[in-house]
Amino acid sequence: MPGVLLVDQVLAKVAELNGWEATGLPQVKFSSALKPDECADVLFEAGDGHAIFKVSMNRDDKNVILASGKILMRRPGDEALD
Repeated sequence: MPGVLLVDQVLAKVAELNGWEATGLPQVKFSSALKPDECADVLFEAGDGHAIFKVSMNRDDKNVILASGKILMRRPGDEALD
């Protein structure tokens, strides 16, 4: 799965879990694609107006970071937080 699709999945999950909307991606790093039949873990930490995320997996007994970055978020109806 290409990195941009991984990030799209992260955006959807963060919005689902905390009810916030994404307003920007000021920082995203793609390190590797997710191969067919592989599973990845998504970790994120939500702060005031943002979430930091990391998508990683175990490949060949090594922890591999597939994508990481920062998402700017806002509560529905609020002004965007920078």
